[in-house]
Amino acid sequence: MKVLIGTAAVLTVGAALALPAAARSKPPAHHTQRQAELNLLRAKRMIARWHVGFVDPSTGLVRSSTRASCRGHGRGVGGRYTLFDCTVAHGSRKVVLLYVAQRHNGFSVKVGRVSRSSG
Repeated sequence: MKVLIGTAAVLTVGAALALPAAARSKPPAHHTQRQAELNLLRAKRMIARWHVGFVDPSTGLVRSSTRASCRGHGRGVGGRYTLFDCTVAHGSRKVVLLYVAQRHNGFSVKVGRVSRSSG
């Protein structure tokens, strides 16, 4: 009988400790479509590393008329998504990528395809 009571006490304490840990885990970050597009265009150094010609070498700024277009990928919450399928384009040059939202307005990018078509 004492073993059963001791086991029940250990299980109760273990469950009590596990619940706050589960409550502390944060839900994934979600960004809006506009936020994702602006974050991409503001990331000058990242865009320059693609060597596609989106950055003006004399100023180091993203060229005017460079546009970013993103669409939510997966299940959204109130118009906010964790993943976006995005395209950054200037003229006939395009970069297709996957935008992953992170906390505190952060993000990471996985570049899928770079096209430098002439014409």
